[in-house]
This record gives sequence, structure tokens and C-alpha cells, in this order.
Amino acid sequence: MTICTNFLKKILILFVMFSTLKVNASYMVFDASALRESISQKVAAMEQWATDNAHQIQQLQELVNTYKLEAQNSVMPMLSAWQDLQSLHEDSLSLLHASASVWQEFGDANRYLASFKRADAWNSCIQSGKCNFKKTLHLIDNTAIDFATKSYQNAELMQEKLKNQIREVQKLNLEARSSTGRAASLDALSKINSSISSSLVDLNLQTSTMVKLLSHDLAAKNNEDLAGKSSYENFMQTDTQVRSPHLDLSINDLIKK
Repeated sequence: MTICTNFLKKILILFVMFSTLKVNASYMVFDASALRESISQKVAAMEQWATDNAHQIQQLQELVNTYKLEAQNSVMPMLSAWQDLQSLHEDSLSLLHASASVWQEFGDANRYLASFKRADAWNSCIQSGKCNFKKTLHLIDNTAIDFATKSYQNAELMQEKLKNQIREVQKLNLEARSSTGRAASLDALSKINSSISSSLVDLNLQTSTMVKLLSHDLAAKNNEDLAGKSSYENFMQTDTQVRSPHLDLSINDLIKK
């Protein structure tokens, strides 16, 4: 792995950590599209990172298998191979921390979304001038709230899982340079790397589902507004005179005046 690649990965970690704080601090109006773009960019970078790790693991596993044929418990004869394993260990830890941070961003966003939807319903009720509990319950979008609630709960579980994996990687006995120790380390890192990749796929899917759900909600509201506007326009086109004992004006009356 080159110095340039390691530098870019460190930059990615800083980008993930600080952009999460920025997004959370700027939530005045919930922007699902911006959240999806933010998460998608980070997930794409981390998926490539995980792919690079998987390639390194495969190469080192092949190397370990070669040395197993020579001696079951021999010391790794190639110092560079051991250094690659240590580098892979550090990369795995960094990727775990970055993944946990993005899951936290997703979880925080959904926690906010659930609160935002409830507050929005109450605001709409209050602005109507005739607010009551039953009407507010009708206005609350339970589908979006339920999804958001389950999403941030799932994000919390995923963060805990990633933290456990971080502790697992930290406890790997990388100082034992026997072929058995190398094999155990590679096996653990391989499983953890696969787990990270799966979690990123799940994160992308949940983010897309959230955006589709909110887009459907927005489209439904727009359709209601258009339907109301259309009804009014149809009324005006079919009946140009407004019959009312309080208002009886015609064009001729206006011309005479």
C-alpha cells in the first residue's frame, strides 16, 4: 500500500468525522436528498477501501498458505509480508471507525426526522386555528416516523456491533508471528471486512428507502394542493358569476360606474 493511499484514507476519516458534525448542526429543515448524497459519497469511498482490504487479505492468505507447506509454526521469513499484515490491521481499524461515524450520521438524521415530522404536524395544526389532539394524530405521518424510529434504532445497534469489532481487532495477537497467529489474524480481518461491506450495502439501501418514502410523502402533498387548485379553477371556468346576496357585481355594472 502506497503512502499516497494511506494519506487519502486518513483524509477520508477526517472528512467523515467533521462532515457528520456539520450536517447535524445545520438541520433546520430536513433535506433527505442532501443526506443521501453525503452518505452515498462516503459509502462509495469506503466500499472501495473495503475492496482494497479484501484484495490484500487474499494476497496475504495465499502467502501464509505457501509458508504452511514449509513449516507449520515457522517465523514469517519475509519482513515486508508482516509489515503488510500490520498495515492491514491499521486499515481495518480505521475503516471500522469511519463506518461507525457514517452510521451515526444516518442514525442522528433519522432521530431528527422522527421529531421533525411530529413537530411539523403540530405546527400545521396550530396554524389552522382549530387544533385538537385527534386532528394532530391524523396529520402525523406515522409511516415516515415509524421508519425513521426503526432506522435510528438499527443504526445504534450497528454502531455497537462496529465498536465490538473494533475491540476485537485491537485484541488480535499480531505480535505472535507464527503461521497459526497469522492465519487467525487474517481470518478475523477477512470476516470483519466482509461484515463492514455488508453494513455499507445495508446503509445505502436504508438511505434510498428513506428518500423514496419522503419523496412519496411530498408528492402526495403536492397532489392534494394541485387537486384543490384544480377544483377552484374548474369552478371559476364553469360559473363566471358568483351568486351571493352580499356580492352581486357584473362587468356591465362596473362599466356604468
